[in-house]
Amino acid sequence: MEIIAYAIDGNFKLKLTKCLFTYNNRDFLFYAGDANKCDLILTIIENDKEKEELFETINKFLIGFSWANGCFFKIVSISGKGLPDKLDLYKQADLYGKIFNHPRIGGKIVKGFHSIIEPKTKEQEIALSLHNDAKSSNDFFYRFLCFWKILEIKPSNFKYKNPGEWINHIIEEKNKKNINILIDRYIEELIKNKEDIGNYFYKNFRCAITHINEEPLKLSFREKDNLEIRRACYAIENFADYFIRHELDLPKYCDVIKIKQKEIQKIYKNFNF
Repeated sequence: MEIIAYAIDGNFKLKLTKCLFTYNNRDFLFYAGDANKCDLILTIIENDKEKEELFETINKFLIGFSWANGCFFKIVSISGKGLPDKLDLYKQADLYGKIFNHPRIGGKIVKGFHSIIEPKTKEQEIALSLHNDAKSSNDFFYRFLCFWKILEIKPSNFKYKNPGEWINHIIEEKNKKNINILIDRYIEELIKNKEDIGNYFYKNFRCAITHINEEPLKLSFREKDNLEIRRACYAIENFADYFIRHELDLPKYCDVIKIKQKEIQKIYKNFNF
């Protein structure tokens, strides 16, 4: 028997110090770190065979929470300590909070801890994982690739051959005022220059980052390349968000509040405290 602690950092701060919750039939304890320490999610396992499944469970919970609340996270440390007997996690929270404390990295936004938007399909799950990877990374080259990979997911009845074709379709629909999506100034500049936006992003960013023997080649130490990738990254993020919300049918909280209460219950996963 072992107590496992996941040190969580991100751009959110929960309005509580500790609480018990149940997710996927497993009991967890959330323990808030102080201003300089990470928050912790703790649970008890019977044997090492549970660790791989536990890691997936924690991540699924956090990507749903992040998407629902417009934030991101990183698991910065995983620690464990053997136990002679099962203990009351809530009563021992302060003790193990000190044992497993880890320095905090990111800034904080205050968030509630009430519910998450839980992915229902493998495609939704992959998309939310990539979205969190992108948002939690300081590397804009990696961020762009994560957002682009979201656009490479092919849900059922998806009629577009590649992300570039889909991007061009969305821009066309936006111009017809059929859909509501934020178009970055960078995209507007490219449209004025009559660029094929989807193909431009594919060749000048997706391929330029991943290929080493083809031109154009983008490298992070070159100022011009770095600035271009940053601009492209902010622009493509809007498309990735729209893709998750509308092509993968996974709304954000700003969408959910417009939905009838009975539909919200189908989307949200509530927790027992």
